[in-house]
Amino acid sequence: MKAYRLPDDEAEIAMAFGVLDMLTVVNPDKISVRGVAWVKAKIKQRCGAKGVPYSREKWRQFWQNFERTWLEQYPPELWNIFNVERKIVNQTNNPLERFHREVNARLKRQPSLKRFVKTIEEIAQHYVILRRGIISGVAQAPARSTMRFPRAAKLPEIDDIEESDSENEDAAGADSNNSDHIEAALSSDEDLELLYDTSFENEEATDN
Repeated sequence: MKAYRLPDDEAEIAMAFGVLDMLTVVNPDKISVRGVAWVKAKIKQRCGAKGVPYSREKWRQFWQNFERTWLEQYPPELWNIFNVERKIVNQTNNPLERFHREVNARLKRQPSLKRFVKTIEEIAQHYVILRRGIISGVAQAPARSTMRFPRAAKLPEIDDIEESDSENEDAAGADSNNSDHIEAALSSDEDLELLYDTSFENEEATDN
């Protein structure tokens, strides 16, 4: 969003719980048209409610890039969790990300090769001991914080989505009518119930 110089207020609205992340929990077959239309309308709705000007041209560029990147280059099958058992969903896309954070936390900038190897060895030994302790019952498994997901929203019907939703500058009038149709399909913020599950983001290893 920063690449398109979207104002912080609009970016904050889009990144809030139950807006852009809604695309991760709806049917992947409905993301490109109905899902995106829902998110667009939700952003416009919240911008209007907060008195934040809607940057039509900047959002048009954002959604063009979204289509190229997250629908074509990285299709929804890679990041959407619709019908995926929540307990196997990790909070990060990269399984090594947590390990990278732990290494970075232990090392200073530009460490020597000897220090780097020693740190990796210490981390490896720590997890071997921890695993054995958990198996034997001496240690407890790392505590996992809760992770929340938005409940999949009811998406607008195809008939309610017009070409005017393409964010073209000359479509302001028609887009207003289109938003009125989609408005009925938008869940209120209170209706976006939370689905809780476990996360690996904040695991805390024990030394026992």
